[in-house]
Amino acid sequence: MLIRDSSAGAWCAGAFDRRAELRYKAETDLVKMATRVVEERELQFISRVREDLGEAKRLAESSGKIAKDRLGRLSKMTALADHTEKALRLFIKTAQLDVGGMFGVFRPKE
Repeated sequence: MLIRDSSAGAWCAGAFDRRAELRYKAETDLVKMATRVVEERELQFISRVREDLGEAKRLAESSGKIAKDRLGRLSKMTALADHTEKALRLFIKTAQLDVGGMFGVFRPKE
């Protein structure tokens, strides 16, 4: 749990015990803090986007009334979300961000 320490003006990792006083340890590792934010916020967000795009594509295909170019755009957006999620997961594991796959979605097919 993140706790706001008003005396230090910073967010800290800590725990609250009703029987004892607040105990916390300040987080000072920038990569660890960034990783936590990416994992808790951005990765959950892109996972929801990917799921929503998959559902939209499934519904569009089942209706049979959607133009092929629109289905193609949904496919590209889904691929972009997949590559973004993979890049974020790789960042969480290695603290290095590889966005090469994301740009491949926009390259014309030969």
